[in-house]
Amino acid sequence: MFRHSNLFVPPKCFKQRLEELKSNGLSSSQSLLLLQVELGFALMEYLHLDDEPVVSVWAILSSMPIRHPRLQMLTDKQRRAIANARQLIPYAARFAWRGALTDYLEIDVSWRNYKLVPQYADEPDDQLDRLNDQIIAASKQTDHQANQSVYDYCLTCQLEFNLRECGPVEANVTYKFEAKTEREILPVSVSFAESHINTAMQKKL
Repeated sequence: MFRHSNLFVPPKCFKQRLEELKSNGLSSSQSLLLLQVELGFALMEYLHLDDEPVVSVWAILSSMPIRHPRLQMLTDKQRRAIANARQLIPYAARFAWRGALTDYLEIDVSWRNYKLVPQYADEPDDQLDRLNDQIIAASKQTDHQANQSVYDYCLTCQLEFNLRECGPVEANVTYKFEAKTEREILPVSVSFAESHINTAMQKKL
């Protein structure tokens, strides 16, 4: 299942391709990881940054300021691609992205559009060490055009809002959400006493 807490939902073609991969024999978690990681690589290609290492994608997803000549002259379409990718790829932290790459390596290369390491690098530590030297463009092998078509659409489309049905707040129930600050995203918990709810209802009336 696609899990997110964002304002937008993935396009129908993304969810459809996810189901197709699962029906073809790839596990649910690996299917989602495959599409998310490769969407990150596709974003770098769209921004003409595919001459960067595969480990660098997280920096674009993180919203951190980056002094790169190509990022100073982005088109509106490229800005949309970045915004869409940030909604669909949950790996905006350095170690989260590196962990995703580690899991991506565990997916058989026959499923992938990117061959990150030589096949003779069988040891996990050897594979991880090579990631810093793996260039996105050099790793590309478009064996699954259906995947590439999904990535292209995800980066250029207008994402639909994630509409949620919200019921009234209940007393003594803990609600959890994420608060985004300039430096980080913090988990927040809050609960309301019956008196709080009664006061709010009276003001509403």
